[in-house]
Parts: sequence; structure tokens; C-alpha cells
Amino acid sequence: MKTNRPMKKGDDKVAGPFKILKVYPRACLVELPSTMKIFPVFYYSLLRLYTNARGLPGQDAINKAESRNLRGRILLRDDETQEVEERWLFDAILDSRKKGGLQYLIKWKYHPASWQPAKDLEG
Repeated sequence: MKTNRPMKKGDDKVAGPFKILKVYPRACLVELPSTMKIFPVFYYSLLRLYTNARGLPGQDAINKAESRNLRGRILLRDDETQEVEERWLFDAILDSRKKGGLQYLIKWKYHPASWQPAKDLEG
């Protein structure tokens, strides 16, 4: 599973626990959160029995901090090219100015307001 962490070796090796909805001859259909944009059928070799192990010391704190930073973000996958596009949710456009080009003051959902170039808000 792809994350925004700068180094792959820092990623969690497993995720879950998730409920198994259907068992196929060599795979399982798993109930995933709607935020995970991946196909929910996994081969048996990729699944592990859930244990209440804590992982590395401090890993929970890292995961909680990362999830706070990612709140308000949506990942959209293009079915043809399989490219993932990142979109952010906002509440309102508060103000505008012309400082090095047109900019808008955006009140982000879950994040403080910031000035953004108009070209970043197209779409």
C-alpha cells in the first residue's frame, strides 16, 4: 500500500484489522475503508491473522500524527492511466489578492487558512 512517507522502509508492513466478507478458493474479499482506493481482494499469502502486537516503539504516535496531517485529503485514481491525483477539501474562499499573480485565502477543512495561487485551485 502506498503512503506519503518519505522512505518506504518506514511504512507499516501490515494494516488492519479488516473484516473478511467472502472467501474464494485462493483469495479473500476484505472490507476496507472507503479512503483506501485499492482493490479489496487479496491472496491468502498476503493475509495474516490479527494479533494485538504493538509494533515498534513510538509507531502508534507516528501513525496518529500522520493521520492528522492527511485529514481532509482525497485521493482519486484515473481508471485509464492508473495515476493517483491528490485533492484537498476546503470550507470557503475568504479573500483574494494579486501578489505575484492572483491568490486566494483558503479556509481548509481540518487545516489553518493559507494563501494559494489561483492556478492550484483549477478543477
